[in-house]
Amino acid sequence: MMSRILIVLTVLVVLAAAAAAVPGDSPVLRLSDGKRIQLGGMTVELAKARVVFVGEVHSVPEHHRIELAVIRALHEADVRFMIGLEMFRSEYQEGLDRWIAGSMDEKSFRKLYERNWNLPWAFYQEILLYAREHKIPLVGLNVDEGVAGKVARSGFASLTPQERAKLPHGITCNVDDTYEEFIKRAHGHSTQSGKAFRYFCEAQMVWDSGMANTLAAALARDPGKSAVVLAGSGHAWRHGIPTQLARISPGVRSVVVLPAFENEMTERSVTKEDADYLVF
Repeated sequence: MMSRILIVLTVLVVLAAAAAAVPGDSPVLRLSDGKRIQLGGMTVELAKARVVFVGEVHSVPEHHRIELAVIRALHEADVRFMIGLEMFRSEYQEGLDRWIAGSMDEKSFRKLYERNWNLPWAFYQEILLYAREHKIPLVGLNVDEGVAGKVARSGFASLTPQERAKLPHGITCNVDDTYEEFIKRAHGHSTQSGKAFRYFCEAQMVWDSGMANTLAAALARDPGKSAVVLAGSGHAWRHGIPTQLARISPGVRSVVVLPAFENEMTERSVTKEDADYLVF
C-alpha cells in the first residue's frame, strides 16, 4: 500500500513539473469550489481520473493547443493512456493502429483523416503526430455517419435492423426532458421544439451513447490504461458522453474540461453539474 502511495506521489510531482513547462499557461476555473488555478495545476488533478474529457469547438485552434498541453503533460508524467477521438469513426480503427505502429506514412494517414473529418488537417496535426511519436494508442469513437444523419432527419425509429447493426452493441436512444434541456443549452436550440428538434436530440444521443459504448469497450480491453477523450463540447459536457459512460461503466471516474468562449460557455452559464474545469 505504501509503495503504491509513493508511486502516485511521484507521478503527481513529475506531472506538476511537466505541466508547468507548457507555454502560455492558461487560467482555469475549478467549478467544484470556484477557485482559479493554472493549467498546470489542473493537469495534476486530471491524473487521478480514469477518463478525461476535453471539449473543443472544432474550428478554434486554441482549443487544440489546450488538448495537446493536457496530453503532453500526462505523457511526460508516465501516465499510461489512450486518446479517444470523435474525429474518427470506429470502423477505421485498423488504420489508427497502423498509424501508431508506424506502418502507415503521413500522406496515407492524412487521406484516412480526410475520409473521417472535414476540418483542416493542420488543426489536429500536432496531436496526431505526438501520439505517433510516443506510441499513444488512438481510438476512433464516432458512429456511422449515414446512420446518425438518418436519425437526425427521420428519428431513431426509422432505422432498419441492418442500420442499427452498424451502431455499437447496447446503444440506446432514451431522450428525456433533462437531455432535451441539455441539448438546448449545449447547442443553442433554445427556441426549437417539435418533431425536428426531437430527431436532433435523438441523433445527439446516438452519437453520445455510441461513443460511450466504444470507449467503455476500449477501457475494458486495457484496464491498465486511462483515456483522454477529444470531442466537441456538446458531447464532452457531463450530460453527454460522460453520463452515457457512467451508465455503462458505473465504476469509471471521469473528469470534464471545457473551454470558455464568448456567449456560449462562461462562468455564469457552466456549473459543476456540467463540468469540472473551465479553461479560459
